[in-house]
Amino acid sequence: MNVCPHCHLGRLQRTAVSYVCWLDGHMMLVPRTPAYVCDVCNNLEYDPDFMVGVRYMIYQHEAGHNHPTRVLTKKPAGKAGKTTGAPSP
Repeated sequence: MNVCPHCHLGRLQRTAVSYVCWLDGHMMLVPRTPAYVCDVCNNLEYDPDFMVGVRYMIYQHEAGHNHPTRVLTKKPAGKAGKTTGAPSP
């Protein structure tokens, strides 16, 4: 476990929290976001890998790429085949 970068006393414990931010006047909410919370001061640190993904999606949105970069969908139960990505625009 890592030492808390805020108080330097506590240990960071893995948890899941909601991530909330504003994007173009709309609230973006991501439930069950991986994070770490200090067991002494309760400082919250979001998982760095998660934040890289969020920043990439926001960058794509701001660059005008409003379609999902990758969305996997499952085929109906009666049909055979692999999962497919979202169609290209």
